[in-house]
Amino acid sequence: MQEMLPFLEVETAPALSTFRGSPPETSLATLAQSREAGWMLEEMVNGSNFVEWASLGLVPTSMRTVSLKQIRDAVDPSKALYQSLVTCRSYYYDITNLRMYNENDITITFHDTGSFHEVLQVFLQLDSPTPTGKPITFRPKAGFRFNADIDFDQMRTIHTFPVDRGPGLPPVPASSDLVARWLRPLRGFFGPVSP
Repeated sequence: MQEMLPFLEVETAPALSTFRGSPPETSLATLAQSREAGWMLEEMVNGSNFVEWASLGLVPTSMRTVSLKQIRDAVDPSKALYQSLVTCRSYYYDITNLRMYNENDITITFHDTGSFHEVLQVFLQLDSPTPTGKPITFRPKAGFRFNADIDFDQMRTIHTFPVDRGPGLPPVPASSDLVARWLRPLRGFFGPVSP
């Protein structure tokens, strides 16, 4: 079995309002502290599915999950035979228990180790061709959590990593398709075709 490595860590102070962490008035979340504002935010999120449908997908309102898909060699589990990033559109509904955080108290850390480096290289455009082992830290623009029901649909591969599968086997070439769905039929007119 491959060693389990941490990929993402999030550290935060308690949800607002709290006496710990940065002063609450430094956060954008204080704009939505009233009960009425919280209710309005929940209704806006619930209405996003209608906007997605009415705009034919031209206004991105749904969230997307991104997963690393791997097929490993049964004889040598440290060797990947196939690696890709797969995305799936997700709809959130029946949102409850919305809690806001002070974004000044949140630290997001990605670990640049192992196969995670390739994922970070696609999304963060890292300069280093190999993992550095050093954590990459970010501060978010906003922080919140909620309970919700989630529906998933339209799963597709957005990036395939090149993999040398060894002697006698053809290598898996790299390919990428990060273009919006509505633009894909027109892409050939305005730029090079993706591999």
